[in-house]
Amino acid sequence: MVLIICLFRNLQKNKSTGIQCFCHFYTLLETLACRGEVWEDGMKSFCLLQAIVSQCVVAGYFKIQDTETASLMIWAYMHGLVTIYLKNRMNMFQDERPIERMQQSFELFMKMLKTSL
Repeated sequence: MVLIICLFRNLQKNKSTGIQCFCHFYTLLETLACRGEVWEDGMKSFCLLQAIVSQCVVAGYFKIQDTETASLMIWAYMHGLVTIYLKNRMNMFQDERPIERMQQSFELFMKMLKTSL
């Protein structure tokens, strides 16, 4: 799962890289939405995300043992943030700070992952 690898590896280097990586991944999934195999592809992606979360538990990054719930939380947050951005819903703030807001939200999410899971 390129998404989570991208998120965790690039977080320290450039916080916006993880978001950009997910935006690309989400656009790819949206393209697949027209095909009948979306659920199968989605489940494969989710299982890979869950395996990565499990590796984070084993490595001591996360304390939570319920990797399915943790994976769904990560998936849902990133899906929501990127969907809001890609559908231009950040325009509701009526200013020029959509990327800054996304980065701040992403940083808070990553901090939550590090301290709460």
